[in-house]
Amino acid sequence: MEEFSVTLRRLMALSDKGVSDLASGCNVSRQTVYRWLNGESLPNAEHIHDIAEALGIDEGQLAGGVAEYVRRQAIRQLMDLAVNLSDTELCILLKIATEFFNASEKIRNLEDSLVTLRMLPKR
Repeated sequence: MEEFSVTLRRLMALSDKGVSDLASGCNVSRQTVYRWLNGESLPNAEHIHDIAEALGIDEGQLAGGVAEYVRRQAIRQLMDLAVNLSDTELCILLKIATEFFNASEKIRNLEDSLVTLRMLPKR
């Protein structure tokens, strides 16, 4: 969660906004903003929108920190789950993850091809 809190602090400083400004703009308590800044919690999607609006920035500038946190949480949850699986179940999970990765890779390749095709001059 540190990623988001660092991002939020930086963007608040750049926007010259304080905790009270952000709390007021997001219609939350100052304590809630402090939790975001200290990495104790994350704002929900509605609050992400409100934060971006209050700071005069694009939501995408905040999303990177949230995405990294979600990724780390998912990895931790998978690790916790894997510890309790039998060898057979673990092999099945690995097979599913591999198939998912391969399918995702194919989709990314198709998307890249579409982008390339769109860049070609029209006839």
